[in-house]
Amino acid sequence: MSEKINLLKTFVKISLANVKGLLFKVDFAVTYKCNHRCRMCNVWRVYLEKPEKAKDELIIDEIKRVFQKYNRFIWVSLTGGEPFLRPDLVDIVSVIHESCKELSILNIPTSGSLPSYIERRAYEIAEDLKIPLVYLTVSLDGDEVTHNFMRGIDDVWSKALETIFRLHQLSLSYPNFTVGFEYTLSPFNVGSFGPLLAKLREYGLTDLEKNAIVTLAHTGNLYHNTRMRALNDNNYTLKAAKEIKYLMKSVRSSLSDPFSIVRCIYLELLLRHLSRPIKGVLPCTAASGSCFIDPYGRVYPCIIVDEILGGLRETDYDLNKIIKANKFTSFRSRIKKDFCTGCWSPCEAYPSIVAHPLLSFYKAFLGV
Repeated sequence: MSEKINLLKTFVKISLANVKGLLFKVDFAVTYKCNHRCRMCNVWRVYLEKPEKAKDELIIDEIKRVFQKYNRFIWVSLTGGEPFLRPDLVDIVSVIHESCKELSILNIPTSGSLPSYIERRAYEIAEDLKIPLVYLTVSLDGDEVTHNFMRGIDDVWSKALETIFRLHQLSLSYPNFTVGFEYTLSPFNVGSFGPLLAKLREYGLTDLEKNAIVTLAHTGNLYHNTRMRALNDNNYTLKAAKEIKYLMKSVRSSLSDPFSIVRCIYLELLLRHLSRPIKGVLPCTAASGSCFIDPYGRVYPCIIVDEILGGLRETDYDLNKIIKANKFTSFRSRIKKDFCTGCWSPCEAYPSIVAHPLLSFYKAFLGV
């Protein structure tokens, strides 16, 4: 119950921050190192083609300066690449926690490819840092055959499953620590969600369903896949909608659970987005309530739009200077003037829903 109360308080805090025009969330790619070869993403190609670029990633002292100078984040998502390939990941989390006194939500997505290592790092975060709400999601894109195919590596399914088992056991000892899985829906694996749930139930992991996140595979800046035509195939739209409806029936929403309500709204609006992808669903928080920082300190409005709004190394690691600069304010004005039409990714959709709770509810259940 305390987790639900903390989450509700956090949502109120986020909504108020949005009203004040403050950035409350950041998606920070701590590294572009990746040990998978995913079919819907090209991040893994970055250092394969230019291995020397790995040396340009922000070091811990630089990261500390960034979050000390802008310390108002309530919600921090550490992504990649594979975040756990960053050996100082726990140190990064500690620096952010110490700097951002209002930090309430930390979420880290992982491929789950390093089970025991991820478990140890997750334990350190849960045990030592006392962040109110920590969410770890492990990528699962179907049953064993489908998942291995999607991830481009043999035997990654068994490692992902072991990671989920380990993190699930850890979560039983820490009420602020939640484990779920993320299913990325694409033309490559549409129709695989049912078999995936059946497998999880077979392994006794039925309670993970309530924390499942379904996302459409997007083309965008973070994924380095803007030229990947297969993801723009609209022929799978009807199958994708059927898959989303299956999840909505399988996992009933609870009015007593704030996350459950937000996810229900997200899925309802995801169906709307599938039917009318060129029309924005909600006012987007990109460059108004949230932003994306890549491993080299370049600031973007979000994980999708490939438009650099500023560089932290060029502004003495002061995000405030970038926020006040013409490029940032100009993009913010464009977002406020027009509804975002580019995506319905959880990274952007969830904060948009939380920032506009009444409008989100209206759009999902009452709007046309």
